Amino acid sequence: MTYKASIEPVSAALKAPLDKKAAIDRINKTGDTDFEFSHIKAQIGENVFVPNGALNKLRRDAISGLCDKLLKKYYRNDARYADISSMCELPEHVVKSDAVHEDGAVNAKDYTAICSCMTRTQLDTLISYDCFDVFYLDFDMYDRNTLIQQFADDVKCLTKRNKKVYLMLPTIFRADSSDYFVSIAKELDKVSFEGFVVKNYEELYLTENLFTGKKVILDHNMYTFNDVSKSAFFEHGVSGDTVPLELNSREIMHRNNIGSQMIVYGYYPLMTTANCVHKNTKGCDKKQKLIYLKDRYNKSFAVCNNCKECYNTIYNSLPTMLTKNIGKLKEAGIRSFRYSFTIETPKQIKAVMDDKVAEYTNGHYKRGVE
Repeated sequence: MTYKASIEPVSAALKAPLDKKAAIDRINKTGDTDFEFSHIKAQIGENVFVPNGALNKLRRDAISGLCDKLLKKYYRNDARYADISSMCELPEHVVKSDAVHEDGAVNAKDYTAICSCMTRTQLDTLISYDCFDVFYLDFDMYDRNTLIQQFADDVKCLTKRNKKVYLMLPTIFRADSSDYFVSIAKELDKVSFEGFVVKNYEELYLTENLFTGKKVILDHNMYTFNDVSKSAFFEHGVSGDTVPLELNSREIMHRNNIGSQMIVYGYYPLMTTANCVHKNTKGCDKKQKLIYLKDRYNKSFAVCNNCKECYNTIYNSLPTMLTKNIGKLKEAGIRSFRYSFTIETPKQIKAVMDDKVAEYTNGHYKRGVE
């Protein structure tokens, strides 16, 4: 099997002409591909110059083309995949809801600002900021015995301020949590809040089957890496999703971001584990506290124990902050941006809102997952 690759016409050398051995050495750099050359024959005219970049491109094009040619007979020839665009279409209600940002009639700043919080102290601090349009209140900031009344009071307080409210469900949803959720569903459905933020398939199933008229938003760990996976979720009645944390800026630009929100601030979770650091070091006292782990570089990673659902979340040592990239993200079609508060104190929240965070990272936004 053969494949022919070519480059732009060569030019005359102004100084040193192309050396035959140097050209062969560069072409021979197949790196971590599946190919290696057993023999390279080079015919180079006199006084010829070819840039190293052009030789690299010639090698890449040749290997890529040969690989495609070898695999062609294995490609699917199925009518279902003939028009992939039909599999990526979003429901009309999602497109219409996202279009309200276009003319500024609903929201003068042309995007929706969202904040999520995990503690009562954080909520008391954030409620004083008028910039947020939507609040995500964590399920586990409430006591199970008084959840309905406490949540209803918070919803009433926030809706008076013209804020929309969602209940954000836990990362891990065990059987006893599911049973409790089912037992309060009828009473919870009577509370006038917008809907739920779900983090797993169990929650997605329950919210779709137990509640009427409530919206469902997918959190970042309900993966919608590409348009096909996103469309599949939206066909089941999902109202919105969160851009996966692993995507970089280029991948986000190529994604259909209608109905999507982006987390532009927050400590990214590195791991969710049933292994309780607090229990193993100090004993189980059913009290939520922060414990810090240190790595070999002396970096501290906060570990938060969720005692109601019995799991730990380990957070990155630095928060990710992408607020300076909101303009670029709007060009990608994103119209909702979230500040995700998890382990922050009121003082740290103020620093975030005043844009005075001393140290932060860009997460995967620039480099992506390697």
